[in-house]
Amino acid sequence: MFKVTVKVGGAQMDSEHEHRVFADSQADVWRKLYPNGVVTVEDMTTPTTATKTFSIYYMRPDFFRDGIMGADWLKRHDKMPDASALDTTHIFLREIEADTPAHAFHLMQGENWSPNGEARGLIERKGLQHTSMSTGDIIVDQATNETLLIGNYGMHLLRRGDQ
Repeated sequence: MFKVTVKVGGAQMDSEHEHRVFADSQADVWRKLYPNGVVTVEDMTTPTTATKTFSIYYMRPDFFRDGIMGADWLKRHDKMPDASALDTTHIFLREIEADTPAHAFHLMQGENWSPNGEARGLIERKGLQHTSMSTGDIIVDQATNETLLIGNYGMHLLRRGDQ
């Protein structure tokens, strides 16, 4: 997991965007998109010595069609989830222990946590329709309260009250 920060400045605008990507080569895409910006890449793949607790939220069925489109689409259509009101777009699924958000994402793939359908009952009881963590689902780091929306090519940091 790599944290990519893009700073773009001009006469009328200064902005900073933060993205999470799964490979350093994906960070190169941001460098090409913002040739006049400052793009920094921080390697977040080094596991910590202590395991962290992450809360996992899956999209509500009525949000799934929009959420699966990813952060850019959600922003353009003014439908970004609000980190301070996740229950409006997502359903809390479970807490897990993992080293990093990327590790949590890996652990939440169906073949890892439900290889023989073990999660089927939980998924049904929660009113959900998918087992593997997907674009549009959310990971919350319990230690930092950092809320990450799974994107098409990484993770997008959600800020509280920011839609």
